[in-house]
Order: sequence, then C-alpha cells, then structure tokens
Amino acid sequence: MPETVRSAQVAAWSLGAFGAALTTIAWRAENVELVGAMVFGYSFAWLLAVVAFVFGIFGRPIQVIGVALAAVEAFVCLGLVAIGPLTGFLGLGLSLAVLVLLCRGESTAWFTRCR
Repeated sequence: MPETVRSAQVAAWSLGAFGAALTTIAWRAENVELVGAMVFGYSFAWLLAVVAFVFGIFGRPIQVIGVALAAVEAFVCLGLVAIGPLTGFLGLGLSLAVLVLLCRGESTAWFTRCR
C-alpha cells in the first residue's frame, strides 16, 4: 500500500474517532441537540472509517466510495462550522485530506492494479 493510501486510511480513521469523541462529549454534557448535530455531521465520517478498513481488499469501487464519502463529509463539515470552529474546520481539513490523497495518481494506480 503506497504512502498516500496509508495516509488517507489513517486520516479517515482519525476523522471517525474525532467525530465519536465529540459525540460522546456532547452526550455526556446531556445536550440532545448537539448530539443530533454531531451524529448527522459525522455519520459519513464513520462510514468512511469503515470503508478505510477494506482499502487493501477491494479495488477501484472502494476508492470511488471513499472519495464520495470524503466529499460529502467535507460539505457537511461546512455546516458544523456554525457549531464551533474546532468541530467544523478540523473535520473539514481531515476530510479534504482524505479526498486529495485518494485522488492522487499513485493512489489510483494502486487501486486499479491487477490482483
């Protein structure tokens, strides 16, 4: 697995863990509206983290799914900026990092290689 794919994988896992941590903090603070916002805001990140586990198993369809989930998560994180800069900008940065890393040439070559 090339460095770009491994970096995208780690960034996707970090994004999912960050969303889970923020959701847990909101839940512990008993702020139901914030919990709902976090669950909606990071649901695509959690799906992306699950998809990141199978980067090495499947080929091009997983790359396309990863790119699509990262793009949707980046868009949703723009709305999370209204809640707070940490919740929105860090999620936006990580999802854009995954998006850029998965779209690199060496990532595409690795996902489309013969198995």
